[in-house]
Amino acid sequence: MNRIKPSSNFFMQVFSLLKSGRKKVLNSITGFTSRIASLFRLISIRKRLLVFFVLLSSLPMTILGIFSYTMSSNAVESKIEFFSSEMFSQSAQNVRLKMNVIEYALDEFKNNRDALGYLKNYKMDKSNFRVSLTALNRVLNSKFTEVTLNNCEGSMLICEGEVLGNSGRYQLLRNFVVKDEYIQKAKEAKGKNVWMIDEFEKTKETYIIVLTQIYDNYSTADIGTLILILNPNLFSDTYHTANFTENTDLSIVDSEGTIFSSNNTQNLSLASKYSNMEVIEKINRQVSEADNSNEENKTSHSVSGTVKSQLNGNKYIYCYSMIDKTD
Repeated sequence: MNRIKPSSNFFMQVFSLLKSGRKKVLNSITGFTSRIASLFRLISIRKRLLVFFVLLSSLPMTILGIFSYTMSSNAVESKIEFFSSEMFSQSAQNVRLKMNVIEYALDEFKNNRDALGYLKNYKMDKSNFRVSLTALNRVLNSKFTEVTLNNCEGSMLICEGEVLGNSGRYQLLRNFVVKDEYIQKAKEAKGKNVWMIDEFEKTKETYIIVLTQIYDNYSTADIGTLILILNPNLFSDTYHTANFTENTDLSIVDSEGTIFSSNNTQNLSLASKYSNMEVIEKINRQVSEADNSNEENKTSHSVSGTVKSQLNGNKYIYCYSMIDKTD
């Protein structure tokens, strides 16, 4: 690699170019300043003083106005966030109460001595299928129908891959397909209730589904899976407990952004993913931080708050409140 040493003439040429460029810039600034000065000379001294006085007096007022507007906007926004969070916290409690009614009914069945007895008899001797099916159908129809439990569409009891009992409309049960995913999720929950929402493949209708695993009270052996089918409007009336504006979209979503319920199903389709996943991620982070703080302080209380995000180019405040014992 050869290096070439520049000559002194080269530096002289660069210096002269920079010098001429500097002169041009200075001349332009001087010309602009002189033109402004010439314009002011056309205005009388009295008017010039009046203009400067107005400008000087307006400056503090402008600064004060901007400061007042910012402070008042922040105050209004804080009040809106606090008010909305309080209302959402109450709505979340109302949703939890509705869930409690459903879960109490499930717990009653799981502790029903007759139902457990027929399930165990079938597991021990498959020839008892018909007797167990008839008896369990009777128990399920006494607990899980539209008449006995509000918003309940039907139920199905699965034992070792067989439908060992059901309740509800024949048309609904015929279109309902028991997926392996349901059984697997119920087993993984180990007795806890699993809430999910799914679409029937045959009819494209959406229903809320609750799964729970049934165990023998004495041996703790796994003896079956109970599937409850609920109307998707289960939580609709909870939206009316708070006086929200018409332009507010309300929805119940899980930690993965799946929509369980909504007051505007045209924009927020049930069983679909929420379009603005940034909001879901922000909420999940805040909830995780709050849970960690509760564990450190050994306290327990509902988590609610607000996040800010953009949707379709517009800024929005999203208020949320966690539903107890759910994600």
